[in-house]
Amino acid sequence: MKKNCYTYHGQINILSYRFYTVYSYIRLPVNAIAKILVFSIVLLVPSLVIAQGNLLSFEYNRYNSKLPTNTIYRLLYDDQGILWMATNKGLIEYNGTEFKSYNLKDNDVVNLFLDAKRSELYALGYNTGLSKINIKSKKVSAINMGKHISGALMYGYGDPKGLVFLTRANRLLLKGDRLVSDPQSCLNYKNFLYGNATDLPGFDPKKFREVSWEAISSQHLKTPQLFVRNFLRIGEYQTLMIYGRIYLQHGGRLYSFVNVDSLLEKGTFISDLEVLGDDLYLSIYGPSGGLFLAKGFLRDPAQSLFQRVSDIGYCNSVCKSLAGNIAYSMEEKGLFIINRPSYNLRLLGIQGLSQQKGFFRAINDSLALISNEHTGNISLIDAAHGLIQPLSSFDPRISPAERLMYKSLIRPNNIPLKDASHDGRMRFARNLIRYIPAGQSHELTIQFPGEKVFRRGDYLEDLAVLYSDADSLFLFNYKRRSVLRRISVAKLGKITDIYFLDAGNILICSSTGVFKADNKLNSIRKISGGIFDEVLVSGRDAFFRSELAIAHMDLSSYNIRQIFHINTYSSVLSIQDFDLSQNKIHLLTNKGYLRLDQSIKDLSAKSPAFKLEHITTRDTTVFPISKRILIPADRASQASFVLQFLNPEHGYYTKSYAMTLIGGSPIWNSFSGDTFTVTNTPPGIYTLSIRAAFPGNGRTSISHYILEIKPRFYQTTVFKLLVACLLILVIIALTVLILKRRGLQKIRQMKMELRSLEIENRAFLNQLNPHFLFNALNALQDFIIRKDTPNGIRYLQQVAGLQRNILQFNQRSLISVSQECVFLEQYLYIQQKRFSDKFSFEIHADDSVMKLCIPPMLLQPIIENVIEHGFHGSIHAAHLDIDFLCIEKLLVIRVSDNGRGKLKDIIPLRPEHAMYMIHERLDFLNLKNKTNSNRISFYENSPNGIITEIYLAV
Repeated sequence: MKKNCYTYHGQINILSYRFYTVYSYIRLPVNAIAKILVFSIVLLVPSLVIAQGNLLSFEYNRYNSKLPTNTIYRLLYDDQGILWMATNKGLIEYNGTEFKSYNLKDNDVVNLFLDAKRSELYALGYNTGLSKINIKSKKVSAINMGKHISGALMYGYGDPKGLVFLTRANRLLLKGDRLVSDPQSCLNYKNFLYGNATDLPGFDPKKFREVSWEAISSQHLKTPQLFVRNFLRIGEYQTLMIYGRIYLQHGGRLYSFVNVDSLLEKGTFISDLEVLGDDLYLSIYGPSGGLFLAKGFLRDPAQSLFQRVSDIGYCNSVCKSLAGNIAYSMEEKGLFIINRPSYNLRLLGIQGLSQQKGFFRAINDSLALISNEHTGNISLIDAAHGLIQPLSSFDPRISPAERLMYKSLIRPNNIPLKDASHDGRMRFARNLIRYIPAGQSHELTIQFPGEKVFRRGDYLEDLAVLYSDADSLFLFNYKRRSVLRRISVAKLGKITDIYFLDAGNILICSSTGVFKADNKLNSIRKISGGIFDEVLVSGRDAFFRSELAIAHMDLSSYNIRQIFHINTYSSVLSIQDFDLSQNKIHLLTNKGYLRLDQSIKDLSAKSPAFKLEHITTRDTTVFPISKRILIPADRASQASFVLQFLNPEHGYYTKSYAMTLIGGSPIWNSFSGDTFTVTNTPPGIYTLSIRAAFPGNGRTSISHYILEIKPRFYQTTVFKLLVACLLILVIIALTVLILKRRGLQKIRQMKMELRSLEIENRAFLNQLNPHFLFNALNALQDFIIRKDTPNGIRYLQQVAGLQRNILQFNQRSLISVSQECVFLEQYLYIQQKRFSDKFSFEIHADDSVMKLCIPPMLLQPIIENVIEHGFHGSIHAAHLDIDFLCIEKLLVIRVSDNGRGKLKDIIPLRPEHAMYMIHERLDFLNLKNKTNSNRISFYENSPNGIITEIYLAV
């Protein structure tokens, strides 16, 4: 599989380059032919193995947006450029700089569907919780699913009937905020493909093989277990993904779009796809998966090769933004964004690099040397041809003096070049200085008295600055072999590098920052708090290296700023060493060799680029940006201004804004991130100015917008005149209304009390039905006649308890749910015995609702109606369920039966019915408590009976 993951250029380039090398030596004297043959064999054979490294070509600037602890199942960009993520820790929104989480009913979100026409996003939880999010207002609402959804997968598409959701075992139609089953089988994926009308742009049917649905079904869809095991997925652009193949519907026909079976190992499958221009991205899930890119796939699929452009691992999803950025997710690694190109990098992989120790040196813009201290081997990196080969004594690209110098640096027991000057000619080995004078090839040695151990150093002309293990700096004239000055630098921390800039200045990197000293070490001052391992200078530019970044300093201003971070390339890389050539920055990483243009310092130092995306007010209204932005004053109490920064390094900007009335002077306010908020802005016409600057390079960008805050209606002149004219009339009318209102309130209160008494009396009269007592006593008579004394006594106790509760309830306006449950058990037991146990009943109530209060004897008329009418006649296994539930701060009482009752016999409610009295009592509670939450509803039960639900505010 690995040979399909990368594109190898090594072998062809190696052979062509060897031919050129051998040809160039034909012109040498005859006595060198033997050396040429030896050189060719030595050079060719090892390089065929070494050069076959991981040569990756990235055309985008990639960075990790973190979130590694979340498993991101699905990514989706909306038309506002916001990235939505379905994760195992909830729904997450990412605006490019900040993450925002949404609390849903089911926070293990596994899939997303966007209805762009309605600006609605649907999120499905693993435990079948479906939520709807308005992407403009960010309002979240739950969808009533009933028992329809089965499984954790969901795909949605538009249909003439409405929105259709396809799950593991159902095809569901969304009607309002309820899901109903659609009779069409969900396993007919062909219908789904034809229903999803998003065509693939630029698709040329002539370049792809047409297939029949029957062939696909017979080969792949013999069992629905594919869908259950997640190996079958329905993707964008009317595609069906099965293991390593993708089928696409276009123009009423089906085509074999992608076949990458050769890329896949066991347990690996295509999990998502995305198309950007002519390029195809595949998200492959599995231990050897990742994000793969086929450049120009739509233009020429036969010649397009797939390359991995991510780390190896489980890639769940991929999608693109309107700006052409690519987002993808990796399990246990988080979210990654591939931005538009800012610089192009190529990684030349080197096997066993993490064990390498020694020096790394750039010869020119194309060549670099790397050594291994323990083996004594020196390898030549040819970046132009993508080769790594042993350094030969006959290589014409390196002068004899340079070759001798590099060879001398790796003799056994010598300190490696890490403890050396930046040109490699001077090395510091314990109390020794070894150096090669300019223009010579032999090495000289100077020994210091004592047991000093030199750690770092550099030289210029006759002077050398040395750092010892005793936290001291030595200024040493090595031609005179005398110490000119010694100072303690313990306050600087551990010194990591020294660079002799010129005759008057020295740069020092330490564990506390970057310092600048004069050439006599009389003055040392701190110029930056940045922590770096190494510094190199090219002209008037200084470059600093840390494990993860490269920084730049202009020697005319001594301002340091970061110009490259290794995580923009890959999160698994770290920088071990670097060197400079005329135009390039050469990087040695833990995985291989990278090369940057020094012009990156100008790229990252360009003027900040940004734009104002939109303005959002407190009520979530979004105002688009135009030449003149109008915002009503009633929505301008708090306005958030959202910007889009187009430079990757915008985190280093200093940002500020000014809201200035026309003709006024701007007052600048700083902000961070990509959003700032303005509150309580008075009406008027303003110039909104936004400024971003990159510290240290003097580059600043300012954008101006005209913003008009329209006054509220009461701030207009017309309204003020109207108020002045009507002020006296309002005072008089107000006095009259107050007096009248007091009288009306007293009358209304008296009417409410009378109505309350009337309703309660009528209710209790209905509940104390003498027929019920008569029938109950008849049942007791039956027990006596049958001489069933134990059951008769229990029955009499239940009747007595029931009557006692009725008398107690008559004196109270509210009772607890637990008391109501006791009453219902007594009442139903009596009714059950009256009718010779022809029906059964169950009462369910959680502990959380037992202490809630309800009006007394509220359910008795409903139950009596069910027993007298619903269970009339002979009914097999007649059953009654009573449930007390607490849903969204409402107490829901549900009475379900399987009797003969019909809704048409109840609805509409008539005054003579007992149900009408319940309706009246609930209306009275609404009026009394100033609410509309108390209500009664009736539904047909399946297959028989009626469900009655009472909703009470608690």
